[in-house]
Amino acid sequence: MRFLNLEYFFVKVYELFTGKYTGESPTTYFNEQILPTLQMVSLIVSLTALVVLIYSLIRWREIIVSENLKYAFVTTQKGDPERNERWVHITDLLDSESPNDWRQAIIEADIILDDLVTKMGYRGESLGEKLKTIEKADFKTLDNAWEAHKFRNRIAHEGRDFVVTQREGRRIIDLFRTVFEEFGYISSR
Repeated sequence: MRFLNLEYFFVKVYELFTGKYTGESPTTYFNEQILPTLQMVSLIVSLTALVVLIYSLIRWREIIVSENLKYAFVTTQKGDPERNERWVHITDLLDSESPNDWRQAIIEADIILDDLVTKMGYRGESLGEKLKTIEKADFKTLDNAWEAHKFRNRIAHEGRDFVVTQREGRRIIDLFRTVFEEFGYISSR
């Protein structure tokens, strides 16, 4: 069995074109000397291309599965009653006359945001860490999510000392609303 020797291959091509072959006819020389070498090179190139194709198809499939998992939450049908039931509860809390209900509405919306970001595949110990890993190009309302989350943190850390008005509560819930609408958690107004 001959191994691929590029120098040998180029010498044979040179001999074919210059006429310095061993004396047999060019056809015989080509069939016995050049053709087996071309066949070997073709076989190696074809096998390499096949391996690259199979690897590419496997990686492509992994990427598709990963993207489907990452955006599975996003592609859920708009108006899903199970998901919107939580949103209706938040809007009901916000319509209340109690400042505690307004606080609770903001905290509930923040929990939904954390669930949404987690289902999109972002990882971190807290919602803040997850938001830090998000690229602005992937999340158009990222600034709204940050502002709303920071407000929720003030409620959680300052407790009753932090005054929340209904107007401010509505503004924060509207920030959450823009995020949820972007990703299809709730339908647009």
